[in-house]
Amino acid sequence: MDGFDNTYRFETSWCLPPYALCAIRALFSIYAFFVLYSVIGWLCGHDELGGCSAALLELSHFSFLSYWGIAYYFLVSSVDTFIYARTGTALPDRLPRSLQILHWAFLCATITVYPLLITALYWVWASPAQWFPLKFVAWNSLSRHGLNSAFALFEIVMTRTAPHAWAHVLWLLAVLVLYLGLAYIARITTGIYVYSFLDPAQVGNRGIVIVFMSHIAIACVLIFILVQGLIIMRIWLIECKLGFDGKFAHADASDRVRSVDIELVNSAPSAKIAAR
Repeated sequence: MDGFDNTYRFETSWCLPPYALCAIRALFSIYAFFVLYSVIGWLCGHDELGGCSAALLELSHFSFLSYWGIAYYFLVSSVDTFIYARTGTALPDRLPRSLQILHWAFLCATITVYPLLITALYWVWASPAQWFPLKFVAWNSLSRHGLNSAFALFEIVMTRTAPHAWAHVLWLLAVLVLYLGLAYIARITTGIYVYSFLDPAQVGNRGIVIVFMSHIAIACVLIFILVQGLIIMRIWLIECKLGFDGKFAHADASDRVRSVDIELVNSAPSAKIAAR
């Protein structure tokens, strides 16, 4: 990749062979799609819960959209990992440089940050006071607001993904702003606020809505910093200290250096580690 991902960090794990990593990512994708289509089918089959209109409204929930992102990310990453395991080269190798950077900046950043943000916001603000009355609702909520973070932590801890560039936080905030526009479009078309804290009548006034959104933006930045720290710590501990370079494909016959210099972690981890 001419310096973008020369050691195939996005396709490898420090402890799992490529085929095993491919299988786990594929399993995560299948499960996520199963959750999404189960929710749609469940709502459409229960008119007392709003029927297909409620299922359509689910498409306006940030957690639902994020879960679609999880499903497709693990689908694409499993295919990418399989191609690498078979050939020793990765799918992004065939893409233009701009799309390689987009893959790193957009997909990988959102898949590791948003799930943690959604889980925190849900269990602090939106979760019901009492446990869910229906087992299906409980399973759905735990899958979308619990397992989503487990999937993200798997990518952070168990793979060899590089740290994000610090500028990637701007992508994350920009997507939140775009989603805010979508939420208000849903309000105009359906007459319903997707989240109660977006409704000035419920929270008190528009100023409080702005305060809520500001807190979410701050939480997003803090979680991004946390994720950065976890990735850098993983590279420092697993690769620099313990010497686990990674499990590579047998077809990958490149003579490049596998190890990660400690200086890269200490000096400029986000930029230089990503280039290895």
